[in-house]
Amino acid sequence: MYYGYTDFALFLPFFRCFAIDRSGLLIIHKDFVSNPPKSQTHITTKEPQVAAYLVNKGRLVADTCVSYEDITNQLFWKVYFTAHTNKKLKTF
Repeated sequence: MYYGYTDFALFLPFFRCFAIDRSGLLIIHKDFVSNPPKSQTHITTKEPQVAAYLVNKGRLVADTCVSYEDITNQLFWKVYFTAHTNKKLKTF
């Protein structure tokens, strides 16, 4: 189906533009212009629906590591530019 410019313009209010790094932290977001963040902001807090979509598509993947300072598991995120699956490889 072809959409002309006027059709496309109807959808413009629904588009959002932002940039994230490989860990899912926002680099730039429209809210940062009027209210700059005081700390790092993750995509899951500002754009939870987009984050959920990326998780479902295997592009945003949660993982854990151990913090040796207090011996606790820490959650961190990785962004993949190609779909990622958590399937373990079979070894023979």
